Amino acid sequence: MKRARKPPSPKAVLRKAKAEANRKKHTGRIMLAAAIAEVRMPDAEHRFHPDRKWRFDFAWPEAKLAIEVNGGGSRGRHNTVMGATKDAEKLNAAQTLGWAVLQYTVVSVKDAEAIAADIKAAFRRGR
Repeated sequence: MKRARKPPSPKAVLRKAKAEANRKKHTGRIMLAAAIAEVRMPDAEHRFHPDRKWRFDFAWPEAKLAIEVNGGGSRGRHNTVMGATKDAEKLNAAQTLGWAVLQYTVVSVKDAEAIAADIKAAFRRGR
């Protein structure tokens, strides 16, 4: 017989709701940046590795260009030693496969104009 799952705490529910709201904001800003850069909209949650289940937040597979948005507060996965180590492993693997990865924080992702400039520059360099 399976044990009944304990319902999530109110703090966990709030944390999950905030994370989802932030993801929607980030998606909007990246899509706005793509429009400003006059490139097609990127694929979201693009799986790039042939063996691992790693995904990029946003990607243009034909150009092997990706965007990762990291952060989310002091309790975020990216802010731990293990999380940073796993991020480095993922990004190193991406580079060995020929990907260029633009990285933004929850603060820097607010500037769609700057992201658009980065996207344009990456596409001009043959990405």
